[in-house]
Parts: sequence; C-alpha cells; structure tokens
Amino acid sequence: MTALGRFLIGLCLLPCLVLGGLALPFILACNRGSYAERTGSAASCMLNAMTGGPREVTFSAWRWQLLLHGKRGAAWWVDAVDGFGLRSGHCQAAWASHIARGLLPLRREV
Repeated sequence: MTALGRFLIGLCLLPCLVLGGLALPFILACNRGSYAERTGSAASCMLNAMTGGPREVTFSAWRWQLLLHGKRGAAWWVDAVDGFGLRSGHCQAAWASHIARGLLPLRREV
C-alpha cells in the first residue's frame, strides 16, 4: 500500500475516532466504484450529513435536490461544486444516479 493510500485510510478513520464512530456508516453506504471514488463519495456523504442532509446521499446530489425544490442558496452550492474542477453537470448526474439506485425519491419534501 502506498503512502497516499495509508494517508487516505487514516483520513477516513480520523472522523471515526473523533466523532465516536459516526463516519463508518458513510463509508459503508457509499460503496461504489474504485477506492478513490468510494473515498470521495464517503467524504461527500459525511459532509452532506454534517450540513443537515441525509447520510446516504452525496453532497452534490442533495444540493441538486434542494435546487429542484427552490431552496435558498442551493444554486450557489451547485455552481461551486460544478466549478470545483468536477465535470459540468456533476450535481445533476449525481442526483440522477441516486434516483436510479433508489436513494432519493423523485419527489420528496426537503
């Protein structure tokens, strides 16, 4: 295992220790794709939960859901995430992926 791999594992385990094991469900809930994708998704799920969203949904998908419901400030977050170096339309694609996997209903009060 490379030093970067050990660092990323430590980075994921640190919140488990600090937050009393609350981060493990985020890592387990977002178990798709390569190691880097799973780690990024887990971090995104944890960020989403820490900002008031559901823990099994990524930050990007939840921000798009809020935008669809006309929540204040959601457009700024979608622009920030899409402009962060991710592909254009990342939030919408993440939302569609969550819909397809049944993690988000098509219409849900937020």
